[in-house]
Amino acid sequence: MKKRIFAALLLALLLALGASAQALADEPEAAETPDAPPSGGVFQNGSFSGPQTIPGEPMAVAEDGWKAGLYAAVLNAWRAGETSVNVEPLKIPSAKWNALWDVLRAVLNDNPELFYASWYTSKDIYYYPNGPLLGSLTLLYNDTYQDSAVRTQAIREFNEAADRALAQIQGLTNPVEKALLLHDFLVVNCLYNWEVATDQEDGDAYVASKMPWTAYGALVKGDAVCQGYALAYKYLLTRAGIPSVVISSSSMNHAWNGVQIDGDWYQADPTWDDPTPNREGRARHAYFLLSDTTFGSDDSAKGRSKHYDWDAIVTCNSTKYESGYVFVDNENSLYHWNNSFYFIDNDGYVCKSSQLQGSGTRISGGLGLTALSTVWLEDRLYLLPNAYNDSYASNQRLLLVYDLDDNITAQAALFQHVPAASPDGKYQSSSDRIPGIRYNAETNKIEVVSPTRRTVITSIPASSLSSGWKTDPELNISSGMAVASGISKDGAAAIQWAPAMQNPRSDLTLWAAFYQDGKLTAVRTTPVQAQASTTNISNIRPTKTLAYLSALPSSYDTVKLILLTPDKLPLCAAG
Repeated sequence: MKKRIFAALLLALLLALGASAQALADEPEAAETPDAPPSGGVFQNGSFSGPQTIPGEPMAVAEDGWKAGLYAAVLNAWRAGETSVNVEPLKIPSAKWNALWDVLRAVLNDNPELFYASWYTSKDIYYYPNGPLLGSLTLLYNDTYQDSAVRTQAIREFNEAADRALAQIQGLTNPVEKALLLHDFLVVNCLYNWEVATDQEDGDAYVASKMPWTAYGALVKGDAVCQGYALAYKYLLTRAGIPSVVISSSSMNHAWNGVQIDGDWYQADPTWDDPTPNREGRARHAYFLLSDTTFGSDDSAKGRSKHYDWDAIVTCNSTKYESGYVFVDNENSLYHWNNSFYFIDNDGYVCKSSQLQGSGTRISGGLGLTALSTVWLEDRLYLLPNAYNDSYASNQRLLLVYDLDDNITAQAALFQHVPAASPDGKYQSSSDRIPGIRYNAETNKIEVVSPTRRTVITSIPASSLSSGWKTDPELNISSGMAVASGISKDGAAAIQWAPAMQNPRSDLTLWAAFYQDGKLTAVRTTPVQAQASTTNISNIRPTKTLAYLSALPSSYDTVKLILLTPDKLPLCAAG
C-alpha cells in the first residue's frame, strides 16, 4: 500500500516537473531589435516608388493572413495616435521582415491623412521553440508631430481643409463631376512650392515647416510639390468614393494620379494643370482624365507635354473624356452652383450647363473676353480679362465681376500693375505680365496677386458689385447698341459700351448722378468713344469700350448712370 502511494506521488511530481519545464520552454525570449528598414518607398517623404493597394485587387496575403491583420492593426493604431501596437497574436515570422516593411509603406501610401506618421518603426522579436515571431511595433511620428497636442491640431486643420474641398461636390453623385470639381479646387487653392521649384529648399527645416510632399502641405498650407498634389487628390477622391492610385516616373522626377471611373482607369495630373510660376485663380484641364496614349504624347496645340517612363500599375485605355465635355481644353476652373455648371468658353463667354457633357449655353451680358484668372464665389464670377491694347501699354489692369443671377458684367477694380522679375531672379518680368486673383476668406476680399513676387497688388471687398446696365425698351434701341456695365465703390464708375459693328458711335456721353438720402449731391460726366484715345478710356476689345469716371463724391448711397446722345437723349441707363 505504501509503495503504491509513494509511486503515485513520484509520478505526480514528475508530471508537475515536466509541465513546468514545458511552460518554461513556451515562454518567449526577447531578441535583439533588428536593423532599421531600408530607405525609400513612401510618397509623402519624397519617394517616387513604393507599395500601395490597387483598388479592386486583393492584397497578397501571406500565411495565416497576417498581412491584412498587420495592415489593419497599424492603420488603426496610427489613426488613434498610439505609440505601440501588439501584433504577437498575428504570429508573424521574423523572417518576413521585408514583407512587413512593405505592408507599413503601403499603409502610409494608401492613407495620405497619416501625414504625421513616420514611415519606419522599431519592433520587438520574441524567440519561441518553433521560431522567432514578431511581438510588437513601436510606432514613430515625424519630428514636427511628436507632441500629441500639435499632432491633434494638425489633424483638425487637415480635416477642416478637406471638408472645404469636399463641400464643392455636396449633393453630386456623378463621379466625373466630383473628380472635376475636386481637381479644380486643389489646383486653384494650391501653388507649386517655390523653393523646390527653384532648387532653394532648406533641407529638413523647410520640410518640417511646410510639408510640401504631403497632403497636409497641399490642403492646409496650399503649398506643395507633385507628391503633395497627388496625395491630396487621392485622399479627396477616396472621400468622394472614387478609386485612385499614385502613379510616378523616376525618370521625370514626377508623380500624379490614376483615377477609376465606372470601371475604367484614367490619367490625371493636377500638378501640371497648375501654372508655374503660380497664377492664382487658374486651373487648366490639359492633363485631366486622359488615356495612356494621349498622356504619353506631345500636343503643342493644346499646350500639353508628354509623360514618360511611368510605373504602369494601372492601364488607361479609354478616351471617353477627351472630347465632348465642357472641361476639355478649358483653361479656367468650372463652378457648380444652383444645380448648374458655370464656365468660361474658349471665346471668353460665361456659359451655363446642367451637365458636363455637351457645350453649354452662353449667358447674356458676357463681355466675350478671354479670362486669364477667375474666382467663383456664390452668385458671382470675378475675372481678370485678357485685355491688351492701350491698357497693357500703360500698365493699367481691369478686374471685372459678373453676376450669375442678373447676367450683368461690371467693373470691380481698375489698378496699375508693373511686371517685375522675382527677387531671386529665377523668373523674369515676362512671367509677371498676367497677375492672378484669389479669394481671401479671412478678409472677405478678392486679391490680385503677382506671380513672381507672390504679393498682393490690390484687393477689393468681395461684396462689391457694380450696378448693371440695361436698355430701356421704350427707347427702341437697336440690338447691340449699348449693353452691360456699371459702377463700383472703389472710386471709379464705368460703362461698357458695345456699339453695333456696322454703326459704331463715338459721340456719346456718360452722365452719373449721385444721391444721398434721396437728394442729388453730385454729377459727373465723361465722353464715350468707340476707339480709346484718352487715359480714362480703356479699349479692351474692338467695339467694346469702357469709360471711367474719376473724382467721385466721398459720400453717396445710390447712383444713376445715363448714356446720352449729343441731343441729350438717353440711350440706356442703370441705377
